[in-house]
Amino acid sequence: MTARNAGPDSTGDEEQDLLHQLPGQIAVVGLGGRIVAANANWGRTQRPRSIGGSAGLTNLPESAQAGRVGDADACAAFEGVTGVLVGERSEFAMVFCCAGFQRHEDTWFRMRVKPIRWKGADAALVVHLDITREVLALDEAVALNVDLERRVQRRTRQLQAANRELEAFSMSVSHDLKAPLAAIDTITYVLSESLKDRLEPHERFYMERVRSGCAEMKALVDAMLQLHEIAHEQPLTLAAADLSRIAEGIVEELRANEPARPAQVRMSPACRCNVIRP
Repeated sequence: MTARNAGPDSTGDEEQDLLHQLPGQIAVVGLGGRIVAANANWGRTQRPRSIGGSAGLTNLPESAQAGRVGDADACAAFEGVTGVLVGERSEFAMVFCCAGFQRHEDTWFRMRVKPIRWKGADAALVVHLDITREVLALDEAVALNVDLERRVQRRTRQLQAANRELEAFSMSVSHDLKAPLAAIDTITYVLSESLKDRLEPHERFYMERVRSGCAEMKALVDAMLQLHEIAHEQPLTLAAADLSRIAEGIVEELRANEPARPAQVRMSPACRCNVIRP
């Protein structure tokens, strides 16, 4: 079996032996559409001995007449093989499905046709490869991808809903806390000013602590609002932070809350770092 115009023709049984050694279902088709040679695999699955008519080549003609191969596939196969036989095509390939071909299950084939010289005459080499496993694996992969995409979309919707709830909660808490904090701070200031000549030192200290707590709470509320703005994709910047100063403020607050518990605290006087801020 040699390609057209590729050299002397072979006439022995070596060509037939070679056909039997090749994988897949292989047949040699003459110019008249008659199968002039085939390997054992073709014989196990292909009953027809000729290729022609509206049935074409796809496990034909009995299969097509039984409705197992679509007319469109059959005609495409017939035209492809004919085109190769008459020299209109250098090769032909297609994929087709045979419904109920093996054990009443769908079987997918990849068909390839190339021109050859067979025993001194022009012919076409027709190869059918069973690609059912590959097709089923691809279908399974596509189904898995569709299911994965559906899950991702569902999780995305859930995350978006959770973010909206968190956003609404943050805005509500932030705005709802500002009003009572402002009232506490204002009342404390008015009392401190009206009673400043009559307040004892420890009473004045408590008043200052109340106002200081209101200021800290207001700073936390403002931070929550800034976090909300960050969630809306505002640009972030890198800024320096004085950790020593922050630590000193925490220590002073602890000492003020519990003056009866003296403590010695050592910290670096110049501890700085970079932080991301909106």
